[in-house]
Amino acid sequence: MSQLDRLRAGMPATPETARGPRVSHPDARGRRSDGDELIIEVLAKLGADHVADGDEISGIWENGLFFFGTLGGAQAGEDVFHIRGVWERAVHVDELSKGLMFANDWNAEHVWPKVFVQQDETDLLFHGETTADLGADPSFELVEKLITTAVSAALEVFHVAERAFPNAHLIAESPPGWRD
Repeated sequence: MSQLDRLRAGMPATPETARGPRVSHPDARGRRSDGDELIIEVLAKLGADHVADGDEISGIWENGLFFFGTLGGAQAGEDVFHIRGVWERAVHVDELSKGLMFANDWNAEHVWPKVFVQQDETDLLFHGETTADLGADPSFELVEKLITTAVSAALEVFHVAERAFPNAHLIAESPPGWRD
């Protein structure tokens, strides 16, 4: 069973519908926030391939690289959960207009994830991003639902992008340390 299948198995029948930033920040004492630790626990329970390296938590699902973390202070109740997926493919910058239109159309019709295009010298990268304030002291189940919903929604964006950009090329092999 693929990771996406495992995620979908835990989803309600009708869910609401690599280069990423380091989004988790250790507190002043250099420790992870409770929210970051909760993310790691959820990913482990899901059986998700993930790496927690320094202040970055990342994982690979099907056709995307995902970054997980929290934004905010180290005080209880200040964490805002942030999940960003990067499509494993890129398109040439000549397709900037089409890429921006794709992101704009998606964002006009969907709440999650927010889609944006990142341009480098020759390529456009597609990102799907979900940010949510789960309130003070969120439960394991609530974080699990957020992660499964965010990853599933971003993977849907990437599947739609595959059809919209059939000439997209792989951006790179798996990051170092993955699937060695």
